[in-house]
Amino acid sequence: SYYHCVSRVVDQRFIFQDHEREYFVSLMRKLEAFSGMRVVTYCVMSNHFHLLVEEPDQEDLAPLTADELLRRLRLLYSSHHVKSVEQELQRARDSGNAEWENQILARHQARIGNLPVFMKELKQRFTQWYNRRTGRSGTLWEQRYKSTLVEGDPHALMTIAAYIDLNPIRAHLVSSPEDYRWCGYASAAGGDHRAREGLGRI
Repeated sequence: SYYHCVSRVVDQRFIFQDHEREYFVSLMRKLEAFSGMRVVTYCVMSNHFHLLVEEPDQEDLAPLTADELLRRLRLLYSSHHVKSVEQELQRARDSGNAEWENQILARHQARIGNLPVFMKELKQRFTQWYNRRTGRSGTLWEQRYKSTLVEGDPHALMTIAAYIDLNPIRAHLVSSPEDYRWCGYASAAGGDHRAREGLGRI
């Protein structure tokens, strides 16, 4: 399933400068790799962002193994956090309690291939980083993100992807989407194979 997701900053404040956009995209890519979601394209504007996200079918997801869980955790977490989960898994094995290990794996499996969890973590993690950096507190986002189911045929995907990537042009920030650093089109033009995979030029 494909979804067009949008979220705006509270009071439509213009919080996204270059550094914030860079951090947001980096965080998005790490969560994408951890969760098994696929961000087809994106655009981070000054007070909101757009994502076109592919959510995998749950029945197609392989059950997490301990090794795969640790591999995914290393993409997103500190070595200290990964070590603590590794030790918890080892204690479960040493105890001979298979149910304990299964519970640890199931806790993380629920975060894989799950759009609401992906969006919640993306927004929460960015808020925590931004609030620490600026000394503020409280919510950063206007409301829960909005999502629209997109038909999976190429024409529908191209139409939504173009709408997202052309945001900076409609805002009169650039004259061509490849000139706007924080969108999927520019990322693809720069050689990022993950951006706009399977989509053609605008």
